[in-house]
Amino acid sequence: MAMRDRFTTATKMANTAEALVSRVRNARKDQTDKDISIAASAGIDPMLLALATELALKALITFDQGTKVIRTHDLFKLFNMLTPEQRERIESDFQTTYPWYAPSPMDPLGQDVASILEHHAGAFVRWRYMHEMTQGSFCLSEIEDVVDTLLRLFRGRFVTVSYSKGS
Repeated sequence: MAMRDRFTTATKMANTAEALVSRVRNARKDQTDKDISIAASAGIDPMLLALATELALKALITFDQGTKVIRTHDLFKLFNMLTPEQRERIESDFQTTYPWYAPSPMDPLGQDVASILEHHAGAFVRWRYMHEMTQGSFCLSEIEDVVDTLLRLFRGRFVTVSYSKGS
């Protein structure tokens, strides 16, 4: 896959991931008591955020490695498809941006991106078929923080230049 094609495909994935996160946040902000009950909509946010995280990871993999179509929804497997350097950069940025995940006396192990993605590895499939799920947990804030980190690092690799007529 040529560099231009990898860039185009990866950017489309990242744009879709950002749109999903935005949709979840806007729906949460705009939700009123008249809206669908929380019980009825409980699985929507986890499913969309898991898909956004999947697309953000695939964007990084596609851009850097030119990998052909990746057929997994497993967030932990996708994270481990990244190069060690990419994983280290993600972990470092995550801990710097969100210091409350670092080890502390209350949480000696702390949390890192790998452990969060391992916990949510099959979230897209589980929450997509919520009616079949017998147990499961999902932390919206953890996944939002991870996907924000992934997208920030993806976008941070490029410079956007705006041109105006007459310049």
